[in-house]
Amino acid sequence: MIEVRAAWSPVRSSRDPAANPNPNPIPCSGVNTFSPEGRLFQVEYAIKAVQLGSTAVGIKTSEGTVLAVEKRLTSKLLEPSSVEKILEVDSHIGAAVSGLISDARTLIDHARVEAQNHRFTFNEPMRVEALTQSTCDLALGFGEDGDDNKMSRPFGAALLIGG
Repeated sequence: MIEVRAAWSPVRSSRDPAANPNPNPIPCSGVNTFSPEGRLFQVEYAIKAVQLGSTAVGIKTSEGTVLAVEKRLTSKLLEPSSVEKILEVDSHIGAAVSGLISDARTLIDHARVEAQNHRFTFNEPMRVEALTQSTCDLALGFGEDGDDNKMSRPFGAALLIGG
């Protein structure tokens, strides 16, 4: 004999503290929302990702710039030659990256497009300072309302740009 029981319980909203075991006091907060302690958790996570990343060093000489990055492999399954931490942005600009590599690649791709657009438009290479400013504008534009190119969270990557 099969016994069937029907039980009814009210559906709880994800905003209901009893239904959400997350200890975070603001479970549905945006990236620009402060916690009651005045903290921005997404910004703290991005800073921590950079702190846990590889060490990068840049040296400016009269002949040019030297970039060096510590190459740490986080998994035995990674091929050492596939991990690139020093990337060419333009023929005269390079960048050393640390932190989340996927975030760094997004910033590098943006920098490459900016450099190529400048070269195409003005028929001259982009200055390092202008390229750095353009990349910083993207990196600091997270969470802005009304911006079509806004990012959903801060980048967990640091770039050392030289040229």
